[in-house]
Amino acid sequence: MEKKKFIILALVLIGLVLVSGCSTKKAVETGPANAFIGGTDGLVMSFVQDAPPAEYPQQVPFDIIINVENRGESTVNASTANFILLGGISTTAYGIDNPLQPLEELQGKQLIQKTTTPGGVTQATFSSDGSPSFPGSQPQKITATLCYPYITQVQGTVCITPSLARQTVGGAQLCTVTGSKTVYSSGAPVKITSLSESATSSAGKITGFRFTMFVKDEGPGTAYLGTTCPPTLGEANRVKVISAKLVNLDKDLYCGKAATDAGVLITGDNGGVITCTLEGLTPADISGEFEDVLIMQLGYGYTQSITKSITFTTT
Repeated sequence: MEKKKFIILALVLIGLVLVSGCSTKKAVETGPANAFIGGTDGLVMSFVQDAPPAEYPQQVPFDIIINVENRGESTVNASTANFILLGGISTTAYGIDNPLQPLEELQGKQLIQKTTTPGGVTQATFSSDGSPSFPGSQPQKITATLCYPYITQVQGTVCITPSLARQTVGGAQLCTVTGSKTVYSSGAPVKITSLSESATSSAGKITGFRFTMFVKDEGPGTAYLGTTCPPTLGEANRVKVISAKLVNLDKDLYCGKAATDAGVLITGDNGGVITCTLEGLTPADISGEFEDVLIMQLGYGYTQSITKSITFTTT
């Protein structure tokens, strides 16, 4: 009888351990990592199959149809900065009257109660009167260039403390000011790939914080600033900081005029660097030690192209 009781008690304890493990996993799934859907896409283009086919007779009217889908998390509004430009061929020779077509608003993907709703989808149709008359079968490459404004949302966890004493003498501490921090980016081609934190102090009291972030273009095209698309050399590979803030402290961060006006250059393997600071803090500003949430918006234009080869035949 005592043996049966021992076995039942052991099974109950094992069950509690398993339940506890499941609860821990669920907590991880609903943590900051799930604030965003993620991914490196913004808008995505594709040629509609057989519109036109890979081979097509010369001097016969045809349509070029392009699908556009928003696979990122930023909504793209209908504007003069949101369009598809057809190229690779002489649109005049092909009788295409509208080589540049504006796009309608495309809602971004959304995460609602752990369920992802898809982004907006649209099509652009370019009607041609037919190819010129070539002396024989002639291959041609048609390109479609997409230009659109996009925003990357960023969320990171940082440490706020009134004094460096706990950080330096090894006392009890909730978090650590210095070093790498956890950071997440929304679904978009431009991402914040790392976040680190440091502090400035006077007489042992913290007077400010510095946050250093690497920003990188991980999409299929080029980020840019300005109103020209395709962008000029000076406008290409740049993003700007729209806003940056610490939520619990309710204070805006200063990220420099280069980040907010001229933009940050993001080239090379590591991309660019954004440094944001919060200075002039007093002991009254920081009530104890706690983790805060850094939120940021990065703004930029984005351009990418796709190509399709078509052979115009004589028969």
